[in-house]
Amino acid sequence: MIDPMPPTPGHLRPPLSAVPLPPAARPASHHHWRAFGMGCLYALLAALCAGIGTVTFASIYHTVTTLLRPSMHAWARGVPVAGEITFGFLFVSGVVLAIKRRAAGAWRPFAMALLVSLSLLLNVWAFRHSLAAAAGHLLIVVSFFVTLLGAKSFLMALAGGKVRGDGIPLGEWIAHPVHSARLWRWRQGWGEPSLGAARRRYLVLLYVTAVAHATLARDFRDREGRDMPRRGWRKRLPVTLRYELSTGLLPMAFALGRDDWQEAAGDHVESQLDLLPDVATPAAADGTGQAAIRGATPDAIVAASGDAADAPAGAPAIRRTGRQRDASERARASAAARRILTRNPATPLAEVVAKSGVSERTASRIKSQLAQAAGTTS
Repeated sequence: MIDPMPPTPGHLRPPLSAVPLPPAARPASHHHWRAFGMGCLYALLAALCAGIGTVTFASIYHTVTTLLRPSMHAWARGVPVAGEITFGFLFVSGVVLAIKRRAAGAWRPFAMALLVSLSLLLNVWAFRHSLAAAAGHLLIVVSFFVTLLGAKSFLMALAGGKVRGDGIPLGEWIAHPVHSARLWRWRQGWGEPSLGAARRRYLVLLYVTAVAHATLARDFRDREGRDMPRRGWRKRLPVTLRYELSTGLLPMAFALGRDDWQEAAGDHVESQLDLLPDVATPAAADGTGQAAIRGATPDAIVAASGDAADAPAGAPAIRRTGRQRDASERARASAAARRILTRNPATPLAEVVAKSGVSERTASRIKSQLAQAAGTTS
């Protein structure tokens, strides 16, 4: 054997027995005895499971058949047999799925819990008049199912662990049942295989809905002088945006929740709301602030869409928006507003709107983002 540590001047040579050997250099008998020992442990575990399972199943079978024989007669034997066969099927199929690295269905834990609960109920009910007997049979049933479930967990751990499906976890269903049900419904409609991607799309949909509602409510309050009714507010949206919110089919540029999707989603909602007629109504003389558009005549509306000088006297001031700006125009306007606010953050929003062509809400959002970025860097 070659000495892995040659002697150095002034130091003693360490003994060869203190140097650990690599696994490949170890004798073959070491691996043989280790494999034999593990085989013996596996055989002992299998014998213990078989012994406990046989004794406890015999007790469960006798108890359940004795309890149900007066009502089910000979068919009482089928109750414990059917229950344990079903539990055994779930047990073995779960182990096979773990070995094949496949995700099991979300219903399997509930089915196994139902079988265990019914078995506990029958065995305890059979000795309801004696607390000690009921506790003893409860121990027998618990030992049976705990042994099987422990063996299943042991085998699945040896196979690499349980493979969880990409479904909504049970804890999320319990904590947020309403949102979990909505997320499940939207995911089925989208055909999205990934739970993470479905969550991002659902978050974007909630954000777009909130922005559309807030913007529409603010415009309604400025125009009507009162709060917008809570019901039926979606009917006030453009038909295209209303369809997107009802189907969840938003533009893929921001629907997946990537990059700066909040700004893109806000610009999209703003461009959709630009399709609605923008009504500028001065407050009434009595100070109620009610919109004069409700009393406007068709001729006044047509005249107001042209030159303001040709509008009849006393007609309400109505301004219809022009064509909808495309994405490139909105991007250029946002970039211009960002440059103005970068050079001078104290620029009034009205001046930014006049110079860049963005809306006041977009200018305010850009200003807030720049202020937040400046605070982060400092």
